[in-house]
Amino acid sequence: GYNVAQNVSLNKRLGDLTGFTDDDVRQALRDFVMLSKEEEREQALKVLRPNINGYCFPGSTTSLYNPTLATFCLKKMTQDQNFLQRVLSGNTRLNEFLDTNVKTS
Repeated sequence: GYNVAQNVSLNKRLGDLTGFTDDDVRQALRDFVMLSKEEEREQALKVLRPNINGYCFPGSTTSLYNPTLATFCLKKMTQDQNFLQRVLSGNTRLNEFLDTNVKTS
């Protein structure tokens, strides 16, 4: 069950395991969202990076995507064609990356 969860974000030996890399997200866009064109994957990354990338943890060797927000966005792109098209056109806002059940204020 989920009752074994632990926060490892400050463990230097596990720094690179606390999020997704560009390559991880690029592969998910190809395999999960089914973006077969490299240009589409790069456009999606261009939109996702400023919104859910840039996390650095002790021991991490690169900036990382927030895994919770990344999986939320990837799932939303597979279920909401309008959202996917806005991502591919670069016409999205930060609040579109958030679950409507999450309070931001």
